[in-house]
Amino acid sequence: MKILTYRNFGSADVLEWSDWELPKCSNNSVVIKLTAASVNPKDILLRKGKFSRTLARDPLPRSCGMDGSGVIVDVGHDIQKLKVGDKVMSMTNQFIGCMHAEYAEVKENEVFKLPDDIDDLTLQTMAAMPLAGMTALQGLRDYGQLLAEQKVLVVGASGGVGHFAIQIAVALGATVDGVCSAQNIEFIQSLGAKTGFDYRKGSSELPCSTYDLVFDVFGKTAFSDYKNCLKSTGRYVSKVPTLQNIFGELRYRAFKSSKIRLVNVWSNTQDMSWLFENFRKGALKPTISNVYEADQMKQAHCQIESKHTLGKVLIRIG
Repeated sequence: MKILTYRNFGSADVLEWSDWELPKCSNNSVVIKLTAASVNPKDILLRKGKFSRTLARDPLPRSCGMDGSGVIVDVGHDIQKLKVGDKVMSMTNQFIGCMHAEYAEVKENEVFKLPDDIDDLTLQTMAAMPLAGMTALQGLRDYGQLLAEQKVLVVGASGGVGHFAIQIAVALGATVDGVCSAQNIEFIQSLGAKTGFDYRKGSSELPCSTYDLVFDVFGKTAFSDYKNCLKSTGRYVSKVPTLQNIFGELRYRAFKSSKIRLVNVWSNTQDMSWLFENFRKGALKPTISNVYEADQMKQAHCQIESKHTLGKVLIRIG
């Protein structure tokens, strides 16, 4: 089968499609024939060698890709709720990823079965949901402990995780504002944000002591930039593993006293089910800025690396 790999760390030029053996099922896993896959900022960080001395020590060459959608072509001996032919979306909990490939093996609890009657376009669209959607859901609901009628500020609100976070916060009953580029303010307001702030103006224009939660998915800001706009009981949640955020998360786990939390998204069937049900109700709509063909993977990486993507980027595989 064909799988996207890199033999060295570096720019998008290190990416290449390679021939690998077809994956085989373990007792509690399935093999998916991928229709489409999502390209995420984590793919870029790993390609550049980030975490290579800590969480990503896998030898080169490496696979990549965290989430996608497709059709099951093989099931393990212990699998009872899934079968060959099922349409699914999935995110792997394997740290370096394996989904930018024609076929991928994933655990049963990393898969959500989609309705049999969904059309090909919807199946492709579902590739946008798992990682970004679950990062937003878990960041707001679990790490941020966001409740109905609370107020949240999403930083990086027009990107992959951010545009899901706006919609999920609304679905949870919260009031949400967003920080993004000026030209994207109208976009985030169309998703449910009450007020949009231009990130180029910094945090000086943000209201003081207003938010119960700041959910920062931008990657270039920190707790100190937003502490003045938090209520005294407010929380700051980030998906970016800076030293401050890592230590904040460790303090929380040890003492339950930190205002800073770091999201470690974990793939699971239940959260993907929540995302799909809200998609089906019209409460959650993925925005896909571009769908690239498999031979355009370098362009897809470059778009994500620019940090100016509206919503999500997909790669069409099958």
